Amino acid sequence: MSSDNSFKVYMEGLLNPAGEAGIDLAQFRTDVSMPVLDNPISPQEVQEDVDQLKPDKAGGPDGIAVGIYQAMPVSWITVLASLFNFLFFMQFFQVIGACGNCACCLKRGIQGLWQLPWNHRF
Repeated sequence: MSSDNSFKVYMEGLLNPAGEAGIDLAQFRTDVSMPVLDNPISPQEVQEDVDQLKPDKAGGPDGIAVGIYQAMPVSWITVLASLFNFLFFMQFFQVIGACGNCACCLKRGIQGLWQLPWNHRF
């Protein structure tokens, strides 16, 4: 068995153990109400979260610096809260980072065993 094939077989066995059944989604309830998630987002909540941001950190995926959010007047915070509520009401969620790349790295310290599948880590 080639080293590439043995690595593939090893990783498939590790990530897909035999005898493990899939998740039965019918067992989960979907009619759950959580007030902290179901209630509209208030401008006070947005302001509290903006106040907790660290100004010396980089902005998020929108590219807007934290200082810009902290300098916003109250009327703009209200607009942000309304925008968040609208997006959640319309169930418009942008998924960021839902997928990623996986790479195997050689372990340090064990020389001569690089071709063995168990000598890799993520």
